Amino acid sequence: MEYYKATATQLFDELERLQYSVSDQTNRSNQAIQIISKTLQLLRNSVRDRGFSSTEDEIQFFKHIKPQITGHLIFYRQIFELESKRMIYSPEEVELYIKDKKKQFSELVKDNMEFVFYYQNRYTHMDKMYFLRESDRIPLLHQNTDAFHDSEFTTPYDHIAAKLVAKDLFYKFLLRPIEQANTEHVSNLKWTESKAALVELIYAIHQSGSINNGGVEIKELCFVFENTFNVELKDIYKTFHEISHRKKERTKYINHLGRNLDRYLQELDFDA
Repeated sequence: MEYYKATATQLFDELERLQYSVSDQTNRSNQAIQIISKTLQLLRNSVRDRGFSSTEDEIQFFKHIKPQITGHLIFYRQIFELESKRMIYSPEEVELYIKDKKKQFSELVKDNMEFVFYYQNRYTHMDKMYFLRESDRIPLLHQNTDAFHDSEFTTPYDHIAAKLVAKDLFYKFLLRPIEQANTEHVSNLKWTESKAALVELIYAIHQSGSINNGGVEIKELCFVFENTFNVELKDIYKTFHEISHRKKERTKYINHLGRNLDRYLQELDFDA
């Protein structure tokens, strides 16, 4: 297992050096694709020849190590395609491409809600069904057509986990201009309510379609709120799960906002 970990560490060190040594995004993405592809081929051969010393090691490899590597490969392929399109397409066409990628990620999540919730909350009780090669749990048929799919190097859901990694990397890439703008203006505002209240507010805004006509991801909204109000939101999906299972008044913060605004409006009516 140490060999697999060391190989992954070496890869990500190379990718980090690439970030600083190659300024052109298209060239950098292309080089990253070549490096990651070679590493995956090396790992495939090693898994075939070395195998794993325990079930736990196999789960760790296909749950954490391989999805991170494959996820970066998917991400860099998308960035290479995106940056290539910027050279010949209009800004409107590029935005359509980005919108299409977001739609694909959204459909991935919708098609695999059970697994997404499991994976993002770091559960372990179904690992043997999701991340062992001998598992007979089969995902949707279209998910079996991806690169690097073979019985010796693929489990039922490791590639879906990789796509979730790629999704997070892609949205983080799109948010970089916002990050750069935020470094120029640091907010002095601080969120003083509970974090659960903020998660409730973010989901309410997301579901209302109030921003970009609904074309915004939860993670994008979280990033904006975190930077605006100097708060760190961890495990937002788990927090939302807890909110959804409240016994009484599940939207208590939203209701609280409504009651306070209504009371203020009544006071204005009284003063008038």
